Amino acid sequence: MTQDRNIAEILKEHQTADWEQFPDLELYMDQLLSYVNRQQPFPSAEPALTKSMVNNYIKQEIIKRPNGKRYRQEHIAQLSMLVLLKEVLPIQDCQELFQEVGLYENTEETYAFFQESLTAALNSTAELLASAEGERDYGAEALRFALLSYASRRVAMALLQEAKDARAPETEEATKAKLKDGEERLSEPKVAKTKAKAKPKVKKSEEEE
Repeated sequence: MTQDRNIAEILKEHQTADWEQFPDLELYMDQLLSYVNRQQPFPSAEPALTKSMVNNYIKQEIIKRPNGKRYRQEHIAQLSMLVLLKEVLPIQDCQELFQEVGLYENTEETYAFFQESLTAALNSTAELLASAEGERDYGAEALRFALLSYASRRVAMALLQEAKDARAPETEEATKAKLKDGEERLSEPKVAKTKAKAKPKVKKSEEEE
C-alpha cells in the first residue's frame, strides 16, 4: 500500500502554477522548456517538451507565435496544457479542443478552468486509488485505470466531434452565401465604357480665311 499512498499523494499534492505565478519577463526557448517541464506531475527521464516540439506546434498553429524568439505567459499556459493533454488526445484533437474552449481568445481564463478541472480529476483519481483495502492486485488495478482512461478518451473525442458537427451547418450556410454572392456579381450586366470619339478637325476653306 506504500506505493499506492505515494501515487495518491503525488496526485493530491500536484498544483500547476497560477497565471499570476508565471514569469513577468519574456522567456527564451531554454527557459520556456525548463519551466513547462517542471509543471508536469510525473516527470520522467525524457523531457515532455523539446525545442523541436515547440517549433512544430507553432508551424501547425497549435500555439501562438512568439514575439521574435521570446515567449510570454500565454505560451507557458498553452504549452502546459498541451503537454498534458497530448498524452490523452491526438494532437489535432488538442487543437480542436483549444478552439472549442476559447483558449486562443482568452488564454488566462481558459487556463484557470484547466487548473480547476485538472485538480478535480487528480483528486478523484487519488480517492479511487485509495478506496481499495487489503492486498492489492496491481495488474487488475492497472487494467481498471487503463480502461477508465480509454473510456474517458473516447468520450472526449466524441464530444469534440459533436461540437464540430454542430458547427458544420453554420459553415455550410456561410459557404453557400459566399457562392451566391459571387454568382450574383457575375450575373450583373456589364456596362461597356466607350470612349468619346474626338470630333474631326474641319479645315477652314481659303474663302473663309
